[in-house]
Amino acid sequence: MDAGDARWVQLIDDAMARSDAAYVTLWQRLAEQLIPIIGEGGFSSLYLRSLHLARATFHFLPSSNACDTSDTSEAMLAQLKLCLQARDALEARAACRLLLLKFITILASLIGTSLMTGIIDAAWNGRTSNQQGILT
Repeated sequence: MDAGDARWVQLIDDAMARSDAAYVTLWQRLAEQLIPIIGEGGFSSLYLRSLHLARATFHFLPSSNACDTSDTSEAMLAQLKLCLQARDALEARAACRLLLLKFITILASLIGTSLMTGIIDAAWNGRTSNQQGILT
């Protein structure tokens, strides 16, 4: 894990600690922030790629082949929720953590760390940026 990953892991862990094990809620909030910017298809593509990468470690995660980019984010996240509910709490947490890390890392490589941090803050902490780009 490099320094960039450590930063994302800390943000993910903090959000998961506040979420009372409703990890799919973190995904839903992230989708709410991103879909208006990158579209349903963009979100789905990034999610499916992340799912493919995370399945190398957690084989029980839904197969990216079982999903379709025409599926809505709601349908894909509902499938993830069912999958995680079937596992014990520690395993579900670890799988969701890795899946979020893969997703955030991919997106941050495309849009930059600063913008990704702002999106996470808005999604998970309810913060928004003002006209000067300062989080409030």
